[in-house]
Amino acid sequence: MSPPRSLLLGLGLLACSAGAGCAQENVGASAELNLNGYWAAGAGTFRVPAGAPSMSALELRRTITVPESWANDASIRLRAEASGWRMTVSVNGVEAGSDVGGLWASSVDLTGRLLSGENALIVRFDPPTAQNVRRDFPSTPVAAWTSGVPRPDQVWVAGELSLQFDGTHRVDDIDVRLDGQELVARVRTSGAAGSVAQFGVVRDGAVVSELPDAKIQPDGTAESRSRWAGPVWQVGGSDEPSLQYLTVRVGKASLRQRRFGARTVALEGDHVLINGAPVYLAGQRYAQGGEDPRERFARFRRWMLRTGTNAVELHGAYLDPRIFDAADELGLPLIITPRCEGQALLDGPPTETPARRSFLDAGDRRIAEVASSHPSTTLWPLEEMGSTRVSPAFAVIDGAVITSERHSGMEEKLFPDFVAEKRVPDFINELPSWPLEPVAGVSLGARLAPLVGMHVPVGIGAVFPELGVLGDPRRGSLPAVQDYASELHASLAAAGVPPLGPGVRRGTSTLVVRALRGETPVAGVPVTLRAPRQALVGGFTDSTGKTTITLDYAGAAEIGVLGTDIRLGVTLTPGVYRDGRWLPNVTAVDVPGVP
Repeated sequence: MSPPRSLLLGLGLLACSAGAGCAQENVGASAELNLNGYWAAGAGTFRVPAGAPSMSALELRRTITVPESWANDASIRLRAEASGWRMTVSVNGVEAGSDVGGLWASSVDLTGRLLSGENALIVRFDPPTAQNVRRDFPSTPVAAWTSGVPRPDQVWVAGELSLQFDGTHRVDDIDVRLDGQELVARVRTSGAAGSVAQFGVVRDGAVVSELPDAKIQPDGTAESRSRWAGPVWQVGGSDEPSLQYLTVRVGKASLRQRRFGARTVALEGDHVLINGAPVYLAGQRYAQGGEDPRERFARFRRWMLRTGTNAVELHGAYLDPRIFDAADELGLPLIITPRCEGQALLDGPPTETPARRSFLDAGDRRIAEVASSHPSTTLWPLEEMGSTRVSPAFAVIDGAVITSERHSGMEEKLFPDFVAEKRVPDFINELPSWPLEPVAGVSLGARLAPLVGMHVPVGIGAVFPELGVLGDPRRGSLPAVQDYASELHASLAAAGVPPLGPGVRRGTSTLVVRALRGETPVAGVPVTLRAPRQALVGGFTDSTGKTTITLDYAGAAEIGVLGTDIRLGVTLTPGVYRDGRWLPNVTAVDVPGVP
């Protein structure tokens, strides 16, 4: 499940009682089942999401079972988050299509290709070699870098894989914003023009407020407004959990929901305003990985408290949607640099061609759909080397966009310019990446003081050893890094950077389901999880017979197997953040009697 891109619900299934009439009811609207877990790869297995890149092309194989009513759904797509370079999907030995991913999700249309019963899936990921890149557009090697691929010889499967099923009425996207004292909800649909969209706010499984109904316009969009009296998003989080979703219902059977936090972000001169108040953001770069981002962020947050930083920078890397929710739960503002063009310093500026620009603009739109209105997203420093314009996608997103003329990521050059009384950009996106090397014999504190004192948002380029990625001897010993952290904390505190708050103390519930036929685990089984006022979520069991499902809910729920009458009650216990650590509280359940 990936809340930043919205959660999908088939109400026809949720409304069923446990009986024979429930087993084959058509989904009728929208639903999503994840394809995470172990896939066959070569002579071994490969786990999705992955914790490390593959150094060559990767071909994943898996068999899934699809009920007849689902196989005939109006729209079926396979979606890959935070994966790429190019994904190619085959179903039952026939290639269905391919798409390029990276910073954005990639998807392939499987409508009409799945059979009732067993289906063999092959998902292949190819790296951005020169030949693969040229197939998309002519450019220099930096083309691959600008689409989020760390290296031109790597493929990543850092996010979730899932199958999305949709009916004729589809809710494509939800955008939630705070406009003064009003909450504004916008929805984009397909096949629903003239229908009525119903809006509501769900918190901890209960409807806490409703917004006025809105008629869907001929272009498929609708908007609703209502005065907002609920909690607003805070930097650093709050003592009380306020994870909440806006739900949109279209007709009788299509409902979709999106996590949100009531907030606005804007630039005023060289100040960042969150909910109308100026905030000083000092961002620590985050090195993404395939493990549970909540556990990783909890560990990362402890280092942030030591350094005095209060925001997280995602820099030229895959945007795993799970990271956004983990940041939201801990109250961590995200500073998103969509593309790292530092490689252009080595390759030279890319050649600006219509094909390259069209490709990047399409990717920018998809990045904005994932990240723009998520509550944790605040700043967008843009690196557009070789271009003098801002992509239209970034010109309209909800957040503070900082163009390349207004920020700099090269602190080693900034300090000498400051000393020489040369112009320094309005925003510093990145302080020293090699913090333990003195610049011109000047200490870190002496370098930071004037730069931090005159800039509101800054970024810190150092990565700390707690994350297991320090390894480079140029970065010094652990005691030296600890000294750096202390000096950085003092510099930022003196400049008035506000410290982190307590964060949200509760996270999502995690359920691991194992499907059994007798004593034997069964792969490819479509398992669902239903809870009151929550989205239908689920997954196909992997080669171990297991699937992992997450849901922001606590209490009684029901496990089911599509295409059967199997129903099993379960009580979900959410994970918690306690003493700076993430405790997932995983619930494990065996489902016997799978046919």
